[in-house]
Amino acid sequence: MGSWSQKWIVAKASKNLMSTQSLGIVFGPTLLRAENETGNMAVHMVYQNQIAELMLSEYSEIFGSEED
Repeated sequence: MGSWSQKWIVAKASKNLMSTQSLGIVFGPTLLRAENETGNMAVHMVYQNQIAELMLSEYSEIFGSEED
């Protein structure tokens, strides 16, 4: 997801109900799927969601701003 779309979706969260948490739930399992499906899948999904949410909320810090 490009920086412009992430910022736009999160900026409109009050209207589209897609907060960083919601986006983490949607994209976390897809982007951070385990290589092998061993262990507790529910626990893995929680961590995947949290990592995706962190990446979205700290996007500029992690990836730099477009001005950099």
